[in-house]
Amino acid sequence: MKVARALVAAALIGLMTVTPLSAVLEPGRHETRFPAMGDIAALPVVLHDGTGLVSGIGLAMQAMEDGVRNPAGNQRLLVVSWLGGACDRSVSLVFEPSEAGYRLAKRTNRAGGCILMGIGRAVVLRLRTPIDAATVRFVSAGR
Repeated sequence: MKVARALVAAALIGLMTVTPLSAVLEPGRHETRFPAMGDIAALPVVLHDGTGLVSGIGLAMQAMEDGVRNPAGNQRLLVVSWLGGACDRSVSLVFEPSEAGYRLAKRTNRAGGCILMGIGRAVVLRLRTPIDAATVRFVSAGR
């Protein structure tokens, strides 16, 4: 009996080290992080999924224009790209249904007093069901 309890405890601890705590406490919340680049701090990105259709988030190849696309026509993936900066401290994405399809709003928190430099950023949303990127309206909801 003690061995079984120990195995269950070890499995739970292993699961907790692999799964971010926020994913357990808030199922519609997904997180990723751009690594630091020299003097530019790491950039956390949090997605709040109000659709229930996102299964995960990760980093994607950079793109230089703001928008949403299906890479190579794969409608189970949405690549979200934007031009960020060296002052960015965190990014919040909110994905929710809208009358015309979906709305993806981006809000960036910035620090003051740093150099102005454009940095292409992109994340990929893994979807539980196909979504055509043309049905997603991308908006920058302030800074």
